[in-house]
Amino acid sequence: MFCPFCLNENKNLEDLILFSTENTMCVLSLTYVKEGHLLIIPKKHVKTLRALDKEEYDDFYNSIQKTMNILNKKFDAQKILLYSKDGPSENKTVEHSHIHLIPIRKDESLPPVYPLDTNSGFERKKLTKEKIIELKKFLK
Repeated sequence: MFCPFCLNENKNLEDLILFSTENTMCVLSLTYVKEGHLLIIPKKHVKTLRALDKEEYDDFYNSIQKTMNILNKKFDAQKILLYSKDGPSENKTVEHSHIHLIPIRKDESLPPVYPLDTNSGFERKKLTKEKIIELKKFLK
């Protein structure tokens, strides 16, 4: 089955990468709930983060910290919503474990529901090629 988060299966993913390490990628979310919505994805295809070894797990969480610092600096994020469905789920759209990071500015509040759930009522927008280029320049 095709995995949109595996580089060997989805060559378009490379255009969305903000930074990568030996074991992880930080990518722009192609379908996003608000500007600055980023994903941290292990390079190894795993269905749960518990399947990562210690080195991969440490690298994953170091990438989260680095991404949070980027979002704090670039979006003046007072809070960052971290969201993941780690493990089996009937309404999971991608079977490659990952975590969403969504910046919440000082003048915003956390959404009352998880905005990524399909039944949350939040509209997900799709990045254009122009917006991808603009965001990658802004976030570097």
